[in-house]
Amino acid sequence: MKKLVLMVVLIGFFFIAYTDGYWIDIDNGYNKTLYVGGDGPNNYTTIQEAINDAEDGYTIFVYNGIYYENVIINKSIYLTGQDKNKTIIDGNEKGDVVSIIKDNVRIQGFTIRNSEKEFERAGIVVYNVDDVVIENNVIRNNGDQGIRLFSSDYATIRNNIIKDNAFYGIWLYYSKEITIENNVFINNSIVLREGPLVYFIHTIKNNTVNGKPLYYILNKKNCSIESLNAGQIILVNCSNFVINDVTISYASVGIEIAYSKNVSILDCNFSMNKLNGIRLCYSYDNKISFNTLFKNGWSGLSIWYDEGDFIAYNSIYKNEYDNVELLYCKDESIFGNNICSSVYGIGIKKSNAIIHFNNIYKHKCNLIAEDSEVNARWNWWGFMGVLNIVGDVKFFPWLPFPIPLLG
Repeated sequence: MKKLVLMVVLIGFFFIAYTDGYWIDIDNGYNKTLYVGGDGPNNYTTIQEAINDAEDGYTIFVYNGIYYENVIINKSIYLTGQDKNKTIIDGNEKGDVVSIIKDNVRIQGFTIRNSEKEFERAGIVVYNVDDVVIENNVIRNNGDQGIRLFSSDYATIRNNIIKDNAFYGIWLYYSKEITIENNVFINNSIVLREGPLVYFIHTIKNNTVNGKPLYYILNKKNCSIESLNAGQIILVNCSNFVINDVTISYASVGIEIAYSKNVSILDCNFSMNKLNGIRLCYSYDNKISFNTLFKNGWSGLSIWYDEGDFIAYNSIYKNEYDNVELLYCKDESIFGNNICSSVYGIGIKKSNAIIHFNNIYKHKCNLIAEDSEVNARWNWWGFMGVLNIVGDVKFFPWLPFPIPLLG
């Protein structure tokens, strides 16, 4: 009798584990499986219907197909697709494609695409929850971000292809202790947004951007890197660090530096990045010199909450919105740069800066300052005395001719 019972249990086990020619990973701690698509008599036609009927601990297995949905995951479930290249959740350019608003969710095996083409719309949004796993997916062609983590901790993002999202591959915002590993980024990458230092300290390893290594460098002092073959560089809590002769294109941000001091970026080239060529935040006494920042998707150089940086002898031009952006900064010096051909030359908000001996020209607005103290004397603003300056700016006297050495 015991042998008969054991045989029935084993047959049941293999029946559950093998369905329609595909193995289902049942070794995940979950205890019941619902099915979407396929030919089963009780299968659901939409992913959301299955989620609505599921309970915490369920697995939802989705067969190949295109599912035009905006999925909200509000249960602690394991959502798995049959084949990440053929099981597609398409947002049809409406809202976020997948929103995770419950702890302990695992999602794998999907292509997630076509969120709304608007600011802060994403392929996957993880909002105010913990312990989420996102793995073995293709996340592409979303309106702003591939993945956005907002105030969510202890997530794991691994073994995904994250490509061609409008600005961000992954955007981490007020989220801590995130593991990002073994991902392939194409035409986007990682951005660590803002907040205290703890929100910049993560495990980020073995990722590539456009076939090149993504370097996440934490707590390093007295270092120098030159001619590095990098897809992206992120420095956190570093000091006395030199980056020389590096070229980065088609990332979200070429170089991001946070909570660091005395970092020098010299003779580098940052072009065609989705958001910024260089981004500095919560840092001080850094030197950005002799670089080219060209045709980046928002600003060439973006500086937030910094103090005492020296920006000199760079060529910054044809970036999509601002060539240089200063937000909430103190004692910034911009000297001897050639800044031209964008919507705004330099955009400043709630900052103080000295801006001398630059060529700043061919913008809709050469300099715009909001709630700021700006000394912008001795610059050349273009031919025919066209200043195009907005805000409380000291700009007289100005130069009647361009500085030749700056082109």
